[in-house]
Amino acid sequence: MKKFLKILGLIGLIGLVIVVTPKAHADEVEEYLTRNALLGEELDRFEENEQQQAKLKRLSKNCMDEIELRTKYEEYKALGVLEEDVTFELFTQLATSEPPTDPVAPEFRNARTKMYYGDILITNDTSFWGVTGHAGIYLGSVGKNQILSIEGSGKPPKTMSVLEWESAYGKKGTWTKIYRVAEQYQPRLAARWALDNYNDKNYKYGITTNIFGMDPTYCSKIVWQAYWYASAAVQVGGMYQPLIALPYDLPDYFDERAIHILTWEN
Repeated sequence: MKKFLKILGLIGLIGLVIVVTPKAHADEVEEYLTRNALLGEELDRFEENEQQQAKLKRLSKNCMDEIELRTKYEEYKALGVLEEDVTFELFTQLATSEPPTDPVAPEFRNARTKMYYGDILITNDTSFWGVTGHAGIYLGSVGKNQILSIEGSGKPPKTMSVLEWESAYGKKGTWTKIYRVAEQYQPRLAARWALDNYNDKNYKYGITTNIFGMDPTYCSKIVWQAYWYASAAVQVGGMYQPLIALPYDLPDYFDERAIHILTWEN
């Protein structure tokens, strides 16, 4: 009888873990957004300052030196991070692309909103020098409210919690922006596709112009592919097909542009 009760207790404990874990992750997301998401006047100030900084940068023309770019290009080619089909011109686009400065949409500016499966995360805290920005896809209820991404060279695609994202991409002065894709692009199916096709797969990190292949891969390519394949993008009429999917350009790859719903500042 004691053995039987122990078995029942073990089953109950397993069931508790299965039930509680997704809720725990959901609570973590809620707590993080409450602490970090910008709203109202705070958001206004952030966006005004961001616009001013972007304008000053354009006026100063403070671009990376071509010699520095060339040095990094050759270094990354030698490391295998850049595949042979990535030209210096393409690398320059990747290394100098401008972050999005579009404001949070009016309906999301003054009230805290929840994140949903398929939301796209873009941060200006890069995981690899020379590759501006980093991106991930939020799995929501499809994947225990975690984020799927690939961090950089030597690491496979994997899921991470919101707090793990903050730890990896939360240097002071950086931000993460959340974009919501139109329903016609099947965000739930996109989250499922990303989870099924990339999580814990032993794919290497590498940047290539083969936008449809899965190995090697990189952060924004995973997000782009998830929507391309899940929504049958050609049929829903569309998505732009880049040679290299840039993290900062992800919202613009949809004919119906993704909506900026949240900004959090570190």
